[in-house]
Amino acid sequence: MKPLSVKRFCHDRWHQVGVKDLTEKDLIFYQGQLLEVTGQPEVKNGRVHLPARLCQAANDSIVVAVGDAWKNREATIAVMDYTNAACRDFGDGTEMIGELEAGPGAIYSPRLTVEELEAWCMANLGRFEAFFESNEAALDEGDIIKIEPWW
Repeated sequence: MKPLSVKRFCHDRWHQVGVKDLTEKDLIFYQGQLLEVTGQPEVKNGRVHLPARLCQAANDSIVVAVGDAWKNREATIAVMDYTNAACRDFGDGTEMIGELEAGPGAIYSPRLTVEELEAWCMANLGRFEAFFESNEAALDEGDIIKIEPWW
């Protein structure tokens, strides 16, 4: 039997991993859905059973770009606007621009501190302006346009 593998989200990227390497609370993208692993995988009657539940990343904490906290974050806001993506706060002092529920390709920045993310967005603003100009019609329709991470 060929080992089953899935895409697992780790820090700020999706990685192909074997199902047996998954642990509880891992986020995976499988058959077009974002899932959270809820237990250890088991093999029963020659089939892999992976306890998991649908993960609604849209219900996770996102950062709303209003107030004094966003006073000096113009580049981060611009990248969010250029990609139609949210800024996700991981609760550990890091944030990332991306849409996890859209799966691989919908991550638009590395996971960084607020200050590092602003500097990174500023350094890459031209790339995102060009991305927006190339995809403006689809982005205006609310589509998620996927990219390959270059960082």
